[in-house]
Amino acid sequence: MNKVKVLLVEDDMAVRLHINSVLSKNFCEVTMASDGEEAIGKYLSQKVHFDVIITDIMMPKLNGLELLQYARKEGYADTKMIGMTSGFSSYLGSLTTEKFDLLLTKPVDFEYLLKEIQQV
Repeated sequence: MNKVKVLLVEDDMAVRLHINSVLSKNFCEVTMASDGEEAIGKYLSQKVHFDVIITDIMMPKLNGLELLQYARKEGYADTKMIGMTSGFSSYLGSLTTEKFDLLLTKPVDFEYLLKEIQQV
């Protein structure tokens, strides 16, 4: 099986490293960014290919909703976008016309997440 290329955007280092560890052990090649600004500056503006972008929603500098909007406008329309939130997922989903392909609440259910990533 080919590795799924994942961009993981999460400002909490402990959470970012934990998710990276789980995904890396399960058929994923993970690139990490600490916020939306870093994700765009280092990767998305350079048109680096990703199969899946997983992003926290509440982050400093540039949040996950802003990252979603940027990605959809800038050539990542077919990339699976997964949002993560600590709560209020129905409220967050109503804030933008762009929608995440999947919205997860923290703590993340890794079995479910991995199943969703495998479908890419």
